[in-house]
Amino acid sequence: MKKFLCVLLAVLMSAYVCSCFGKDSENNLPTTKYNIQTDMLKKYSDIVKKYQNEYGRMSLLEYKTVQNKALGGVCFLGLYDFDKNGLNELLIAWLDNFDSNGFANYNLEIYKYNKDTKKAESVLLTERVFQSQLHYNSANMKPYSSIKIVTNNEYKYVVTGDGHDEAIEYYGYSNGKIQKSISFLQSGKALFVNDEQVSEDEYNLLLEKWSATDSNNSEEYPLSPIKTEKSNGYNAVKSTIDITNKTLTTLGLSISSISFNNNTEATTKTTTTTTEITTTKPTTTTQTVTDDTRGAIEYTGEYVTYYGKKASDTAPCYGVNIESVESGYITFTVFKLGRNASPYYVTDLISARLKNNKASFSWKDSWSNKGKGTITISKSIVTINMEETKTAEGNRSSLSTDGDLKLYKK
Repeated sequence: MKKFLCVLLAVLMSAYVCSCFGKDSENNLPTTKYNIQTDMLKKYSDIVKKYQNEYGRMSLLEYKTVQNKALGGVCFLGLYDFDKNGLNELLIAWLDNFDSNGFANYNLEIYKYNKDTKKAESVLLTERVFQSQLHYNSANMKPYSSIKIVTNNEYKYVVTGDGHDEAIEYYGYSNGKIQKSISFLQSGKALFVNDEQVSEDEYNLLLEKWSATDSNNSEEYPLSPIKTEKSNGYNAVKSTIDITNKTLTTLGLSISSISFNNNTEATTKTTTTTTEITTTKPTTTTQTVTDDTRGAIEYTGEYVTYYGKKASDTAPCYGVNIESVESGYITFTVFKLGRNASPYYVTDLISARLKNNKASFSWKDSWSNKGKGTITISKSIVTINMEETKTAEGNRSSLSTDGDLKLYKK
């Protein structure tokens, strides 16, 4: 009887183990039980790594035009439950390029975990982040980019647009999905809500309902510029760095600590955390990486292709002037001369992220034409590919290259 009871107990324990861990039917081996939170964080981790490979890790860049600093690479990460279904969405922002005025442009995207497909899906992508103003002194104000999140009726919303000129949008959970919930626009004396003109009373009433002035109901994480009149700027972005590093830790990825020195050069110290997402006590090793802010002088200079038989300052030509290559970014202008230097086309100063000596960028020229392009650099040859996507009225020529165009260093 005792032998029978022992056998029965062994069978029951075996059945219990199989029910807890599942079983690989082909190999008759236990399998790990699916955990929705673990799988969600793993999918988010893969997305972040993909974006870091494309745009770089969080870094600190010289803000050339206004002699300031900007966060570069994947510079903001946060986990928020926008739809309040118990599963966080991933909010990610990265530096795209510098605009024609030399100000940093950031893209923002939200990923949602789909319980049915077990995939992380993009539910929102915008090229705008919130633009506010930072006081340097009583007479001078500079705009800066930031991630702004407000809580309205217990739901969180991402705010984009220009806070100073009141052209702003709120993105969050609305009508069963994450999307633009409401927009406000002030154009002269005309006021618009969701692109429909409204009275001043209606506009102010709605704006007051959506604006979270209480610090407990709003979060703002500066991205650029990050210098104040009496500070080197670290305290202004500490919250941005902290929440991003907290998210990286949750995703089991390495974190970065950014600091300043007296020469205003950036030092990025990377702390690599080796851990599984479900591990509560990660093992940490530290290595130091210093960004090269001196610039790659061998790449700077003028690269030109002449259309005529003789090269001169007034000969028809197409050219690129590279001003700097540093911290993984290239800063340059593209120009074109017609016969006897007329017409003359030149782009605004362009700054773009380099990867394997190649960068993609958007451009605007001195005739107000717009387009997109790519540039590939070496020490003696630059390959440029320019496509015009908007042609201005009165335009006489084009910076379009109709494919790749090789330019040679002067």
